Amino acid sequence: MDQYWIWLTTLPQIGAVTANRLLEHFSTPKDIFDADLNALLSVKQLTSRQRESILQHHDLEHAKRLEEQCFKNNIFLLPQSDPRYPENARQIVSTVSGTMNLFYCNITCR
Repeated sequence: MDQYWIWLTTLPQIGAVTANRLLEHFSTPKDIFDADLNALLSVKQLTSRQRESILQHHDLEHAKRLEEQCFKNNIFLLPQSDPRYPENARQIVSTVSGTMNLFYCNITCR
């Protein structure tokens, strides 16, 4: 699992709609992580609070801990960009936000 995906989905002020908008603009979560203020200013409909959240939470430690916890508990997260992401999960659209889920969670029991 890519820690940048976990980072993106746990950012304060950044929900599924904004995350999808950022991904349309930057292509990958790493590109968003690497973006500076000028690059973020070019994203339409991104609020100042959202830009601040991205810039202020520029650390992967939390994402690393979450990834380790998932691994220890046999929880596997797949971002939409992963070829193993189920096609039927891509078709699920949130009735509230109108956006696709960024993750599919697969839990394996021991």
